[in-house]
Amino acid sequence: MDKKKKKQIVLIGVIVLAVIIGLFLSVKALIGNNSNQTDGPIYSTAAAVKGDIQVGVKAKGMLQPTYGGEIQVSDNRRSWDMPSVSFVVDELLVKEGDPVTQGQLLIKLASPDLESTLETQKDDLDSLLAELSEMSGKPKSEVESINPSRGIVLSAPIDGRVINMDIIEGTTLAVGETIATVVDDSQFKVKAKLTTGEVGKVKEGDKVILKFSHFDGNMNGTISSISSAPIPNSDNEDSYASGYVYIAYITGVNPGLIQEGMNVSIGLPTNDSQGIAYFKYAATVDGFMKEEKLLNKVDDTIVTDVHVDSFELVKKGDPIVTLSGDDMQEKIRQKLDQVRRLRSTISQLEEQFNYLEVRSTINGIVSNLDAEVGKTISPWDWLGNIYNTDRMMLYIQVDDIDIVNVMQGAPASVTVDAMPGASFEGTVMNVSSHGNQSGGVTKYDVNIEVSGGEGLRPGMQATAYIDAGSAENVLIIPIEAIFDENGEEMVEVLEDGLPKLTNVSLGLMNGRYAEVLEGLEEGQLVITGSSSDILPSEHIQADDALLPSGSDSDENDSTDGE
Repeated sequence: MDKKKKKQIVLIGVIVLAVIIGLFLSVKALIGNNSNQTDGPIYSTAAAVKGDIQVGVKAKGMLQPTYGGEIQVSDNRRSWDMPSVSFVVDELLVKEGDPVTQGQLLIKLASPDLESTLETQKDDLDSLLAELSEMSGKPKSEVESINPSRGIVLSAPIDGRVINMDIIEGTTLAVGETIATVVDDSQFKVKAKLTTGEVGKVKEGDKVILKFSHFDGNMNGTISSISSAPIPNSDNEDSYASGYVYIAYITGVNPGLIQEGMNVSIGLPTNDSQGIAYFKYAATVDGFMKEEKLLNKVDDTIVTDVHVDSFELVKKGDPIVTLSGDDMQEKIRQKLDQVRRLRSTISQLEEQFNYLEVRSTINGIVSNLDAEVGKTISPWDWLGNIYNTDRMMLYIQVDDIDIVNVMQGAPASVTVDAMPGASFEGTVMNVSSHGNQSGGVTKYDVNIEVSGGEGLRPGMQATAYIDAGSAENVLIIPIEAIFDENGEEMVEVLEDGLPKLTNVSLGLMNGRYAEVLEGLEEGQLVITGSSSDILPSEHIQADDALLPSGSDSDENDSTDGE
């Protein structure tokens, strides 16, 4: 037999022997050691000990800003009748991503038409106040206090005497009709005609003698003005002045007797102290130095009250007449409305000078900046955002098992994936009362406010650990030792090698330990596991079909506690 065949026979033998040994060991394992008893389950135990316990819930979510301040020229919309004003970005002082503080200057603007528009509105207001003043006889500073329903009171514009007043209550006045004239008759004026020969003898400021035909005696007057060119003398009776005269005005102090229209002769003293050389033409009192007419300014006005009589002396501001009428009331009401609108417009325009500097409203980070130098914008345009990094919000979801440990106001510790080693304080602000199904699991929304910093950004992934409570030096056991039986929390205590079912009252509980309030004492062993597949409180029963029979098979059920 050659060597090759010998090697094959040996190899086959080795394989057969290995199979026989394997079969033997398998049968022995199934049958056992031919002992006369069945071993009991082996228990895993842990002692109830004093220790510290902390309960919390951990979940991941995305950071969001709690408040986004807008970068805006102004958040006040203009009224519908406000003139359009534009702004131009003059200087940009920040860029996207820059940290800013509240009140920091971000953008400088220019407005080429703001000042001119404001001046136009002010001129319109002044003109309107002047119209009301003319209508009512009140100064511009007082016209806005007019009550149209009570009519308007025309007052004396100056100190003086009321003349030419022929109206009575109930009179209807047309536009432009004279109601009365108030004159200050303390000084009168005389209109005189001088010949070419006379005009060379006098000049402005010279004193003259005035003789009135209505009473004896002379009065003094002063030449206040002389025309520079002659005019035709329409009532000339001879050819002495060649048909032309010069007009001179003379003023004098009224002793109380002189009235408009009186005739007066004008003369110059001669070298003879008793002599007077009178001018060729007699003159008349043309009026008084100060006089104001009260005119009606509104159609179909009715005189409702007359407060003074003709020739009565009045002081400036004394009431003369009260006027009323539907047209007048409506016109005044419309003009007062226009005044209010103009004042509002002017106020808004003046306020827009403050908009030339756009400042940050909060501390935060510049985002979505939409501005460039030279860009034309409106007073309320949006230019970007500033999100707040000092206070951010973390939105997480907690399942129905852990949500019982999450309470509003609970503290939380927040870590951010992008910032290893950093931790931020948080507070649970809101816990949803209704869960949502997701993948067969009910989850509840939880919002956590985070005290952040410049490094945080919206959208960062963060993990929150919500503190649900803690206790120190309390009795604790492993969570594996606890089970529920008929709605009660139970454990099994190993005493003298045998399990004993015990009811316990629990406090705080986390994923590893539970606080025992009642039912156990320190040092007692609780069963955390068993070599049996059945419940720890059930006994292991021998299976006659599998185990060998024998009178000693149930004698030595042993319990091995660890």
